[in-house]
Parts: sequence; structure tokens; C-alpha cells
Amino acid sequence: MRKVIEPNEKTEIISLSWCVSVAERVNNTIKNELLKDMDFFSIKEVREAVKGAVTFYNNERPHMSLDGMTPAEATLCKGEIRKMWCSYREKALKNLMI
Repeated sequence: MRKVIEPNEKTEIISLSWCVSVAERVNNTIKNELLKDMDFFSIKEVREAVKGAVTFYNNERPHMSLDGMTPAEATLCKGEIRKMWCSYREKALKNLMI
């Protein structure tokens, strides 16, 4: 049986796509910026290094997409946060939603 796609489901698909791209960006930063050139000799070492990298990423590393704040600082803000860069993808998606 096929499911009929409702108009609001397109938004959910776009939203999911956006979440995946954000997750990929986080993974890339952790891998290529924070863990680059590190050698690991056990899964335990990898887990500890990733845990430390995620803690650093969320609490110490400023983000241009968060107006130079860390994610931890940004969670305390209300309203929209100014970005220090322009996302043409976001502009295109907003135009599609109108």
C-alpha cells in the first residue's frame, strides 16, 4: 500500500536533510580538526578521545554559525542568533517554503 504524501511532509524531509548535513559537519570537524593525526591503540582510547573532542566542540570551540559563541552558550540565548556567514542553501530553502 502506498502512502499519500501530505504538503507538510515535504518540510519534514527538508528538515531531516538539514539535520543530516549538520551532523556531517560536526563529524567532519571532530575528525579532521580535533582528532587529526592522533594514533589510537584501542577502542577505549578512541571513545575517550571522541568524548573529549565533543566536550571541547560544545563548550570551548566558538562557532561562526552561532555568532562566535559555543553551542553551550547558544543554548542559553533567546531568539534568533546572528550568523557570521551567509548560507545560500538556507535562503533557497526559505524561498521554497514561501
